[in-house]
Amino acid sequence: MHCGFEHLIGVVPETRLSVAELIQDAGGDATMLEATLENGLREVPVAIGKTTATLAAEAVAQLLADRPDLRVRVAVVILAHSLPVPVPPDTDLLAPIMLAIGRESLPALAVTGQPCAILHGAVQMARTWLSGIHPGGGVLVIGADVPSQPDERLFFNSAMGDAAVAGLLTCDAVRHQIIASTSDTQVVAYSGALSFPDAVARFRKSNPAAIRSSIERCLNAAGIDIGDVRLVVPHTPNRQLWSAVADIMRLPRERFYTDPIAQTGHMNSNDSFVHYLRAIEEARLASGDLALLVNPGFGGTRGCTIMRV
Repeated sequence: MHCGFEHLIGVVPETRLSVAELIQDAGGDATMLEATLENGLREVPVAIGKTTATLAAEAVAQLLADRPDLRVRVAVVILAHSLPVPVPPDTDLLAPIMLAIGRESLPALAVTGQPCAILHGAVQMARTWLSGIHPGGGVLVIGADVPSQPDERLFFNSAMGDAAVAGLLTCDAVRHQIIASTSDTQVVAYSGALSFPDAVARFRKSNPAAIRSSIERCLNAAGIDIGDVRLVVPHTPNRQLWSAVADIMRLPRERFYTDPIAQTGHMNSNDSFVHYLRAIEEARLASGDLALLVNPGFGGTRGCTIMRV
């Protein structure tokens, strides 16, 4: 189905916390700090006093402030957040979002799991849902993640920053068109960061090749090859992973847009979409260009989405 984001925005908090401060607050040591800095991270955006739900609502409010005409076109709401753990018990993730829309009777759901790949899964759900809604309507897709404790930001010598994205997926969008979106799962380390060390080692060893296969699957679904893609926009837990993927795909490293990592860290399921918007702002992507967004979730599920700017 032909579809795209009628309007797509990202919200990245202006407040920054240095990696050194973050590791100190979480009780980490000098070895952890050295390894995280070596991975290219310097600071992360922090949504002080906000939750996943309220940051998501802020993104929706900004989207509708930019385009008030979209409010009446929202037929369904999907919120994707990467992990259930950072969400306190008994939290209503959807109430602040519905309040921001001003239409509380809309069908809405929050989805999680697949950790960092879940926003791609939400895009795929939204594309399917579009076929059953009224002409002119759209699916409001939101991604947001805010941890509740400092130590939840640290994993595998990476650091999590806060962010949210929001966009209305419609059948008549002329920008941010979805050419293909795919997800695949081959679980190697089933408990993520809590997996046994040998499972973590196997996952890390197999991950670059698995990412290459996922990218190729998405390219096949789109009917294009990697030469048609202007920029690969990945998630950013570290730089080394994407250097390894570039090597096995025999692509120049500069085709992988990881420049923002020092200022953003790893924004879980949202970072490839936030970086996509930043690449447009920086003129790394122009109207008509194809971008391949990819988020491999630890464990692992991989999500890929190809968009035409």
